[in-house]
Amino acid sequence: VSEFHGSHMGFYSIRMVRTQKYKYNFHSCAEDELYDLENDPYETKNLVNCPGSDQIIHEMRLRLVEWMAKTGDHLYNQYMVYFLTGDWDIAHQAPGRSKTKW
Repeated sequence: VSEFHGSHMGFYSIRMVRTQKYKYNFHSCAEDELYDLENDPYETKNLVNCPGSDQIIHEMRLRLVEWMAKTGDHLYNQYMVYFLTGDWDIAHQAPGRSKTKW
């Protein structure tokens, strides 16, 4: 995993997670990227919108959320976790409004 915490007051953050086969880049303000490192080591074809990539992206995002929780990443909050995973059960484990006592 690698992290870029943004420029211009942190509004443009990037997180990257990779395995032996895939590299996934999450961009907070742009299109994400997914590369098949075995078949495209120079990262010339972004697979993020290709048919069949949904499951890979979901698995990579789960890895990323796990890392964010473990390291206390400032992007680790209920909104961002739900955005990445689409799963409220996972999102409610993160800090956020549902845990705020008013």
